[in-house]
Amino acid sequence: MKTGKIFKMVTTLCVIALLDTNLYAQATELENFQKQLNAYINFTLGKKGALPLNAANQVKFRKKVDETFKTFVLHKDSYGYDKYVVVKNDEKTKFLRLDDRVTVYITHFLINKKTYVVYSYTSVSKRNYYIKENESNRVVYEGNSTTYLIDNLYPIDDKHFLLIEKNGDFNSSRSAVVLLVNAPRWTKIKAFEGKAFGQVPADYFNKKFVKRRTEFQLVCEMDFTFSAPADVNSIFFDPATKTISYKQYAENKKFKLVTAKWENDVFVIDDYNVEENLPAGGIAVPG
Repeated sequence: MKTGKIFKMVTTLCVIALLDTNLYAQATELENFQKQLNAYINFTLGKKGALPLNAANQVKFRKKVDETFKTFVLHKDSYGYDKYVVVKNDEKTKFLRLDDRVTVYITHFLINKKTYVVYSYTSVSKRNYYIKENESNRVVYEGNSTTYLIDNLYPIDDKHFLLIEKNGDFNSSRSAVVLLVNAPRWTKIKAFEGKAFGQVPADYFNKKFVKRRTEFQLVCEMDFTFSAPADVNSIFFDPATKTISYKQYAENKKFKLVTAKWENDVFVIDDYNVEENLPAGGIAVPG
């Protein structure tokens, strides 16, 4: 056999071996994460053999779950893992069901010629997400374990991005935060002014004025997503005018568009609960 053919064959085999090694590494890291999260689930359920259910072990376990998930996120080929399944009617989002208790999601956003990938996971006991700049393989932002799904990510200017999260018991509510992005790790800033929920003890939805807060909340119970127009729980952003907005629907399906413009590094806007304008059960939408 000629030397050239031998060299080409050896090179091909090396490439195949390298690809197999990368795929195996991804699978191993996911398996480690799956085991760690399932151990935490058993811990929260008080299963026999689990660590004692106390605050110290809770903190330790939760940190370990996120550390093992982050190891998978930081794998340079985690975005291209071939086991993902595309979510129906959402080509940007894929998921991977590791077992009947643990699911992983990824979704991507192309902003200023960079790809930002949101890696998230959910289970009966814990959820969280990370945002990675894919080109540099660098985690730029980590969630706070209250949600796992991102609705959208918008650039406001060179220093700020607007992040829209899905939250609530059935992911039917939305919240918006502004991230300062001109540092290696993004941080939330107090970028909203107006009346806010959660200011009155034992009366969460009694709004009070707050000069600066980190979050704008749009609360929507799941029932309204079946009976009201599809965008009843949407937070919109227009990059051209730097305006955030949402629709306040009435029973006749007409809506008032509530807007706030980004000025002096702040949006002036009140938190909103869909039930403020719609009765329980929402409004009938003809089939």
